[in-house]
Amino acid sequence: MFPHVMRASMAQRDEPVTAIQKELPSQTLQTLWVALLLTGQIGLLALLLTIAFAKSIADRSLGLKIVLVTEFTCTISDLLLFYGGAMGAESPPFRLCLAQAILVHGHDVAFPCAVLVLVFETWRNTARTALFPKFPETRKYIIVAIPLIAFLGFAIAAGVRVLYDPKNLFRTSNAYYCVVGGDTL
Repeated sequence: MFPHVMRASMAQRDEPVTAIQKELPSQTLQTLWVALLLTGQIGLLALLLTIAFAKSIADRSLGLKIVLVTEFTCTISDLLLFYGGAMGAESPPFRLCLAQAILVHGHDVAFPCAVLVLVFETWRNTARTALFPKFPETRKYIIVAIPLIAFLGFAIAAGVRVLYDPKNLFRTSNAYYCVVGGDTL
């Protein structure tokens, strides 16, 4: 049943997504927002590359790396309409808007989970005594899995919600990205 709904829903989705209100943010505010996000994205990329390839710095915790990677991918999803050339459009293309909404809703949950994992890992590192002499090897998989499972769960839920009722996908005025409406997400 689901593939049939998906094919039927995606076949009709070349029309643009309508905004709830047609007024978009001012061009100056959009330019400032994009410039700040691009600057942050470049800074995060430089930090991630430094952590990955620098031989003279101490190895950083896996929790910090997961937080940085999650935040870097958040900036990509926030700027998806900009990269697709539909930032100033009143009605962005459906598929681009759907991809952005899925990523945004997944990151809304994955980032706090990654931060909580970082807090827990930091606590474990400071409380390492005879009670916690050494971390088990499976902790690496758990640290990566918690934010990833949260991301996938909410991203899939957002996608299914839009595929069953495409009217739930919209871009509000004064918003720079598409979202899935309703009270279930």
